[in-house]
Amino acid sequence: MLTTKNNFAGIDLEELRAEHESALNKMNQKSKEEEWLEQRKGKFTASEFVRLMGYEDKEGFPDGAITYVTEKILEVVTTNENKQLATKSVEHGKDTEIEAVEKFMQQFGIEVYNFGEDQQYVELTKDVGCTPDGLIGDDRGVETKCPDSKTHLHYLENLTLENFKKECTKYYWQIQGSMYITSRKSWFFISYDPRFKNESKRLFVLEIQRNDTDIAKLEKRLTEAVKRKRQRLKVFE
Repeated sequence: MLTTKNNFAGIDLEELRAEHESALNKMNQKSKEEEWLEQRKGKFTASEFVRLMGYEDKEGFPDGAITYVTEKILEVVTTNENKQLATKSVEHGKDTEIEAVEKFMQQFGIEVYNFGEDQQYVELTKDVGCTPDGLIGDDRGVETKCPDSKTHLHYLENLTLENFKKECTKYYWQIQGSMYITSRKSWFFISYDPRFKNESKRLFVLEIQRNDTDIAKLEKRLTEAVKRKRQRLKVFE
């Protein structure tokens, strides 16, 4: 049987190379995700700040916040590995976030940096930080969501600057927290769904302004959370 450089013993070498490259890319991506998770271990991060903000106008430290502190302590004092829930929706979000930022830049003529694989963890203190989806200049940033189509439609039909905090409480505190940590004045909330037939409806954007009153509330809860965490960790020193 004749063989060529692209076919040896019935094996397609180009296909093998492609599979090998794909496997290497997956290994590199897994390594980056593990590094990202390690950076966040035991830290209070913007994506979960909402857990500190229950009953925001009341004094005291809510039960949900206490649970959050406990989880952060366990990340430090146990060998339990960080695990992420890999659902179809989560994978879709990861696959399309870069495309979402690129479409945003194209439509609005705004340059975004440190997005996609170039995202960087920003540390406020050794206990507090965030990983922005992207940064703009020295005073703005972006939070990108690639939700299921039902959620994106809800945003298109209902979401406004006035009701954003109520409708998207988790993302509101994530964005305010990111502005607090990075000292920025506004943040773009981006929802993107390329499955919509009408291209003009695929991208939904709101520019959320910094709210120093709410940031002061967040700072107070963060201060208490860090204090409680450090006190409880003394037992393990």
